[in-house]
Amino acid sequence: MDEAGFYLLPMVVRTYALRGHTPVLRVKLTHDRLSAIGGITQQGRIFMQMQERAYKAEDVVRFLRLLVRKISGKLLVVWDGSPIHRADVIKAFLSSQQGKRVHLERLPGYAPRVESARTGVEPAQTPRTQEPVLSGSGSPGAGAGAGQGTPSPSANHPSAQFRLCS
Repeated sequence: MDEAGFYLLPMVVRTYALRGHTPVLRVKLTHDRLSAIGGITQQGRIFMQMQERAYKAEDVVRFLRLLVRKISGKLLVVWDGSPIHRADVIKAFLSSQQGKRVHLERLPGYAPRVESARTGVEPAQTPRTQEPVLSGSGSPGAGAGAGQGTPSPSANHPSAQFRLCS
């Protein structure tokens, strides 16, 4: 689930004019905008709402209520760390009977591996390991119990929460 805002001004990338004459485009400047919120299910169903003002926490709760009405069973909502997601009205909804079906997961603020997979540009500081490294037991499968041990700082790095897929 995510929100997005669109500023409704024309985008000009290239225009033409006589050589030596700067092109002047006359456009009525407005503050018109369109905000959208949407989510997608594992089955590929898309839910979306739009409005002409920025989304606030109350609007997010209204969308969550729509999802609870339209989708049966438990809901896993994955979203970013936007301040509107931490508002009191959202906490109140989640503690209500209707909100008990909703489980929230927050994306990390910065995930270099995800960014590099999306853009193709790898950050200079990105660790080169594919899996989180556990200290104490030597490897994730070694020792008294698989996966026991204290996570190293690289395992706590936001990028360690994602597995790179090819």
